[in-house]
Amino acid sequence: MVDKKAKLYEEKYLPYKGSFNGPVQSIYEIIRVGILQIFGAKRPFKNKILIISSLLITYVPAIIMVGILFLAPPLMRGQMRIQESIPNLMSGISSIVIILSGASAALLLCDDRKFHVTALYFSRSLRRREYLFGKIGAIAIVLLIITLGPSLLLFVGFCLRSYSPLKYFLTHLHQLENIFLTSMVETIFLSSISLVIASFIKERNIAVGIAVSTPFVLTAVMQMLRNNLKNDIFMFFSPIDLIGTFNSYIFLGKAGYAIKMGEVILVIFSIAAFLFFLIFYRYSKVER
Repeated sequence: MVDKKAKLYEEKYLPYKGSFNGPVQSIYEIIRVGILQIFGAKRPFKNKILIISSLLITYVPAIIMVGILFLAPPLMRGQMRIQESIPNLMSGISSIVIILSGASAALLLCDDRKFHVTALYFSRSLRRREYLFGKIGAIAIVLLIITLGPSLLLFVGFCLRSYSPLKYFLTHLHQLENIFLTSMVETIFLSSISLVIASFIKERNIAVGIAVSTPFVLTAVMQMLRNNLKNDIFMFFSPIDLIGTFNSYIFLGKAGYAIKMGEVILVIFSIAAFLFFLIFYRYSKVER
């Protein structure tokens, strides 16, 4: 009798002999699923409104500026310079990045902890850092689509409108490097704020509200203090002004505040590094 049962179990519950995902494949899957979540795939239309609005608000101005390059009178076209046009375009994108980053971070992190989905992730061989790399990667890719795409579109417009597109491209190659650099820095810095808030708050709506409002409130308060006390040091604690100052230095070589570029870079990366440390520390305490 024992032998028959053993034989039955052996035939009915066969061991899994397929392939197992390694760390890289696991991170890739988390990134893929995370991007689909942010874009509202297989969900009602209301879940797609934010991402669609973000794409329209960021890409339509770039398309209009490209249209001006091709259709406007020569005098108006002659007043457009790439080193000035791109920072102006990116200054309006920062607000959209803050809103989208806050909503995306809360969507990907808060519900997992609230509904104990992290226990399912960590019950496998998936480690916490791989889980976080996947979530951060998903948000970073979506934000880069928002920050990088419009500027690249405008750069292509300037190239095609010039008398020699290839010569213009080679001459202004440094501007292309600047576009990638500023987009990466803006994505890393602003997403770190949203991610650290979503890491400590389980309720998604509360996390979104705090993550979206914090950069705007901090910027408003620091600008008020700077104007009243006449001290540019408050700009170091103003997220939107930090990004704007960095972009101005990169594209124009100057900024409207009496602070050096090296100081701006140090503050941005120090804050981002500290916030990412807090994120990984927080998840080191999350139960299986």
